[in-house]
This record gives sequence, C-alpha cells and structure tokens, in this order.
Amino acid sequence: MTLQEVQKQALQLPTGDRWQLVQILLESLKRETYPTLKRRNLSRLRGIAKNFVT
Repeated sequence: MTLQEVQKQALQLPTGDRWQLVQILLESLKRETYPTLKRRNLSRLRGIAKNFVT
C-alpha cells in the first residue's frame, strides 16, 4: 500500500478514529526518536566525564 492510499483511507475515517491514528503514529515516532536522543546525550555525558577524570 502506498502512502497516498493510506492517506486516502485515513481521510475517510471518522474524526475520532483519525485522532486515535494521530496519537498512535506520534507514540510510534517518540519510541523511535527518543532512544536515539538518549544515547547521544549519554555519549556526551561520557565525554564530559572523561574531561573531569584526566
């Protein structure tokens, strides 16, 4: 199924279902995005800690 097909079907959903779909998509994006950000922050903190140790 293409993005255009998904979009067309999503727009046919009732408003409440579309809001639920938005919420599901946002949660999915958060799960995929935040672990990456946390790892980057942890790496930065490790770099800062190295500077204090030496």
